[in-house]
Amino acid sequence: MEVARGPQGTLNGRNSIAGAISYVTKRPTDDWDTDLLLELTDQTTQRLNVAFGGPITDEFLFRITLGSHTGDGAQKNIGHADDYDRPDVLRYSPQLRFKNDALDINLRYAYSEDTGAPRTNLLLWDPPRNQPWSCSSGGYGVYGGLPVDAFLNTGGQSGVLGGVPYTCSGTADEPENIWYLHSEPAPAVEDCGRRIANECGDLKNIVNLNRPGISDTSRESYTLNMDFKLSEGLLVRYTFGDSATDQYTSRDGDFTNRIGMPNDITRALDGGVPYDDSRRASPYNTTQSSHELQVISDLDGQVNFIAGVFTYENYTYWGQLGEDFSNPLRFSNSDAQAQLLGLSGCEEMIQLFLGGGEEWSCPADEDHTQAFLFATDANSSTRAAFGNVDFQYNDQWSFSAGLRWTEDEKERDDDFTYVARWNISDVMVEYTASTKGENLLSDQTPTWDALIWNVAAEFRPSDRYMYYGRISTGYRAGGFNAASSFNPEILEETLINYEVGVKGLFMDGRLMVSSAAFIQSYDDYQINAIQIHPNLNQVEIYETTPLVEFTDNIPDTEIWGAEIEGTYTINQNWSLSGFYAYQGSEIGPFSSVIFGDPSPRYGEWEYLDFETGEMATGPYPIPKEHTGGKLPMQPEHKMAATVVYERPMTGALEGSLSVLGTWSYSSEKFPYVQNVESQKIPGYSRTDIRAIWESSDRKWSAALYVQNLFDRIGLVEFVPVSTNNGLPMGTLTEPRQLGVQVRWRPSF
Repeated sequence: MEVARGPQGTLNGRNSIAGAISYVTKRPTDDWDTDLLLELTDQTTQRLNVAFGGPITDEFLFRITLGSHTGDGAQKNIGHADDYDRPDVLRYSPQLRFKNDALDINLRYAYSEDTGAPRTNLLLWDPPRNQPWSCSSGGYGVYGGLPVDAFLNTGGQSGVLGGVPYTCSGTADEPENIWYLHSEPAPAVEDCGRRIANECGDLKNIVNLNRPGISDTSRESYTLNMDFKLSEGLLVRYTFGDSATDQYTSRDGDFTNRIGMPNDITRALDGGVPYDDSRRASPYNTTQSSHELQVISDLDGQVNFIAGVFTYENYTYWGQLGEDFSNPLRFSNSDAQAQLLGLSGCEEMIQLFLGGGEEWSCPADEDHTQAFLFATDANSSTRAAFGNVDFQYNDQWSFSAGLRWTEDEKERDDDFTYVARWNISDVMVEYTASTKGENLLSDQTPTWDALIWNVAAEFRPSDRYMYYGRISTGYRAGGFNAASSFNPEILEETLINYEVGVKGLFMDGRLMVSSAAFIQSYDDYQINAIQIHPNLNQVEIYETTPLVEFTDNIPDTEIWGAEIEGTYTINQNWSLSGFYAYQGSEIGPFSSVIFGDPSPRYGEWEYLDFETGEMATGPYPIPKEHTGGKLPMQPEHKMAATVVYERPMTGALEGSLSVLGTWSYSSEKFPYVQNVESQKIPGYSRTDIRAIWESSDRKWSAALYVQNLFDRIGLVEFVPVSTNNGLPMGTLTEPRQLGVQVRWRPSF
């Protein structure tokens, strides 16, 4: 695995603005080999990987890898459904290689499928159970700007609380709070009282859900690599890749374990009140293919080069499906229901109730729940030409420079597709709409192109260490905003990156150090924003707010940092290694509404209330300036240290023993660019230990490990105000895991 930071694209493959990670798979070799790995954990998971291959003839070689990962889930579920984050993965990959003195061709097919359960977000605040009403602030949900402890004491009324306008709705007969009289806990924060997760150190990666997590994902890919030796020191390389991924995942949508009464699905078994029992699913599929042709030199002189061309095609579809199992509207065949009303069938029903139209259809399948689907799809393509030159000036100095031209084109067929099922006079109807929205401000088939470049120098005063410096530019293509009354094109993003560093061996070779410092200056940085619609005349009269959410471009954003890593050999048994990384950032001129703003400013907006048919007035938060803030989800400090003890073994366990202990830490960060102190995500640390024995002939090895030794659960991601009823949601680190691995590498 190869990791490169900063803009990439003058050596191979696609353009990358931030860095690149390359996974290099092992190819068939001239020697027979077998590699078998078995892993068992205390979460009752089992992993079995097998790889074997060798020569068929002098020129044809093969290799096959197979893997299986099954077991219980890492997210324990105390509800009616099974555990989440449960693996059930099967993968295999055969390879065939032809090789002689001039030609090397490798064909690889890979297939994987996952039918386990996905990881799910957790409810990270225990909502009130004794009030039937739900409160919102400026149209932004239960927790949207309201002081939590204060709004718990409000009644079913509207007013101002802590300077924040709010409205509450719902009664005991018709509760709006889906947790009203719910008797079971939100286990992730069960020990937190009324504190929100980012203020609590007693979190649990446990859920309490009645709807199962489902994963049905398959991926297959073909890769062709061909090297042709054009002449001594000159190689032509062709790489082709084609892959398709089909994915369907679903999770509990209401984050509770509530189910309905046996004789009335609309009322909860606990409490006997209306409630919510829903499921959310995400259909997703993508296909992509690429071609790359390179000419690579390995000459004896001072100059060597890489030159190439690259093309890429992609199609992606993404959807969000919602189903409501607590809704009384369960549907059967529309024709049958229409006939019960004295109508001839579905078509007459549509004409009578809906005025007809090609957009309406009559499904023939039975027993539907109320459902909706939101989806979008897009095509993209890339063409590029690139080159890089290395110049070895003398034994101490070397220089390199690269240039890349890239053109990106994107196209979308549908901005969204919406499917809804509901009842009209006990007749189920289905409505399907496909549109790109009104008042489009962006081209639907835009193209972007750019020239990016880099220059670098290396200075080696000795064969033990070197200094280097690099200046590079980067580019990210623009894109589309979601359909709304404001739909501007997302502009391309560019940056210039400056980096210096030193790498080497010191203290008679006992200390290896690699360090670097960098500054990245962005223009038209792409970031999500909620702002007042630039043209209020385009806002529909029934919209409760003039705000629109879209991806915006902002100038003059900077990221900078420094890092150091190294390994120190203390003696023949002990060694110490680790790294420290610092990263800072500063947002350019930028304004937006932030969910959960503790001190918002409000304006008033007049809109049409559908329920009353009259005009109503409601508050909306005014966007604030956030220039100079840190980028969201960016910890300033990350570090890790590993202590290793090694010693030879004799007797029946002849070989070597290594014991490793690793401590890692990631510092606090903010979920939004506003950097609100009360929303800060605290830092967390983790300790892992591992003991490894390897036989003297290296055929056998065994490892015993404990991940997250002290079972400390940290907050990886935190959304203070989610789209799920406005409540705080997030992701936690995995709990403690014990495991054992056994590896066998026989020789033939």
